[in-house]
Amino acid sequence: MKVKNFTIFEEVALEFSENFNVITGETGAGKSLIVDALRFLLSQRVDWDEVLRDFSVEVVLRPDEDLLRDLEDLEISSDEGVIIRKKFEKGNRRVKSYINGIAVPSRKISEVLEGRIFLGRQFSQVEILNEKFQTELFDRAMGIDISDYWGVYLEYRRVLENFRDLEEEFRDLKGREDYIKFQLKELSEANLDVDEMELLERKRELEGKLREVEWAREFNEIYEELYQRVSHLLKISPERYRGVFRDFLENLKEIKLETDFSQEDILGDLEEINSRLYKGIL
Repeated sequence: MKVKNFTIFEEVALEFSENFNVITGETGAGKSLIVDALRFLLSQRVDWDEVLRDFSVEVVLRPDEDLLRDLEDLEISSDEGVIIRKKFEKGNRRVKSYINGIAVPSRKISEVLEGRIFLGRQFSQVEILNEKFQTELFDRAMGIDISDYWGVYLEYRRVLENFRDLEEEFRDLKGREDYIKFQLKELSEANLDVDEMELLERKRELEGKLREVEWAREFNEIYEELYQRVSHLLKISPERYRGVFRDFLENLKEIKLETDFSQEDILGDLEEINSRLYKGIL
């Protein structure tokens, strides 16, 4: 790592070992400034008024397969390592970013360094007690890539959800099967002739229409109030919810509120059918 003209540093070069490193020094020696320099690399936040001159921060990373994969779009040569550099220009308040001498957007450097440089903060040791943090540290130290795991896990959740939907559908079908078997048994024991069968079929049809008429009547009673309430919610809702309420109102308009048959006619036909069936049983 090389730092030039950064606050109290004229020019500093640090070479880190592969395993464990400790930076020590008296108060004011610049230990925290090393962290600040790394923080500058990871993001473009700069306190412009505090900066007195141009400065630059540079790190050299040992290339591996993952790093080269992240940089394959740049087609760079990494024989001497991957050199990531940011330069701050005080005069025009600009930050320029480079990877092996190639100008890149600052976000590209943030993407490359994310996961490779971890910056803690004061009292961040409490994160050690966090199970997720422990797992991430372990995976990083052991070189474990969990991206495949998440893909498989999400697919497992999707399949599990579909399986539960199928189980519920199967239970519904089983219930319908039991009901149909019960109806068949009742019809078989009743020993109905053809006319009575037709009357029963007509009766079921009319009962279905009656339920539809009753639903339409109940819906009409609350339609206006429902429409007004949803319209009010649309007017006061946040922008991200307005599409949902607009679609709801459009669908509400399309609901058929009129039926092709009246409740009185249906009740009259049902009464006649019940009378004929009653006479047939007698």
